[in-house]
Amino acid sequence: MTFNHDPRIRFFLFIIAVLIIGLSYLIKILSDHFLYKYLDRFKSKFTINLLVGLHWTLSVVLACILPDYLAKFDFFKKSFEDSEIWESLTMLCLFFISLILVGTLLNLVFYRSTIEENPNKKPKH
Repeated sequence: MTFNHDPRIRFFLFIIAVLIIGLSYLIKILSDHFLYKYLDRFKSKFTINLLVGLHWTLSVVLACILPDYLAKFDFFKKSFEDSEIWESLTMLCLFFISLILVGTLLNLVFYRSTIEENPNKKPKH
């Protein structure tokens, strides 16, 4: 295999590498400090695995269902018809958005239940 020494290819590969590194860093920061904070309340491995499975299942289901809903709108319908890659990119973006939103909702639900359980306890910041 010969490598074409076109600078555009090198630039494209560099941008892809930066995006991969940026996304992995963002996912690590989100998962360490925000997404799974609701799991701190539980000690049982079964409960933790069940909640993580629920979290990911809801995110995947939302990511699979929402592009069909968005296709009803003219803007998205035209974009999806022009190129199939837009539907795949939309599904990927919706997966990350739903992963964050479902994590936020679970954090709020379990944070609220913790406050109701111990009304005198001050929240950690």
